[in-house]
Amino acid sequence: MKKHDWLINRIIEYTRADKKQIGEKTRKREVVLTRQIYYTVRNKVDGLDPSKFNGIFNQDRTTINHAIKTIGNLRDTDKKFRHTYEKIENDYKNVQNRSGAMKEVFKDYENVRASDLGNVLLGL
Repeated sequence: MKKHDWLINRIIEYTRADKKQIGEKTRKREVVLTRQIYYTVRNKVDGLDPSKFNGIFNQDRTTINHAIKTIGNLRDTDKKFRHTYEKIENDYKNVQNRSGAMKEVFKDYENVRASDLGNVLLGL
């Protein structure tokens, strides 16, 4: 599962948005909130510039900047939302760290044939 899909699914667990509507033009609160949280987490954790999000949900840069600002305001004023947002962000960071650690573990084996790797793992 790609990190994009993982993050969207994780956010939907909280917002209860319909996944099919995430990429559609809609102003339903749960869909908009899902996209806004997604933009903010990816901007903060991955350091993605808002201009890089254009192709993801067909939103322009100003909409994305507004979304990031809106989530910042919600985090500042709503304790329950702040807790939910921080949980999503921390979970995403943990997934990032795990995938990075796994890449590091297997990087020594990238030029090894699968059968040889199986033998090494089985201790043969």
